[in-house]
Amino acid sequence: QTGRCRSLASVHLRTLSQILCMNLQIHTCLYFLTNSNLCLF
Repeated sequence: QTGRCRSLASVHLRTLSQILCMNLQIHTCLYFLTNSNLCLF
């Protein structure tokens, strides 16, 4: 389940966070980045 999380969720969350960063929604961006980082461990 960890591998699945790494391959699917973290990539998806990172894509979302990059889009949110480009839209200057910093708090939401950091939220998704934190979740994607936690998903890797």
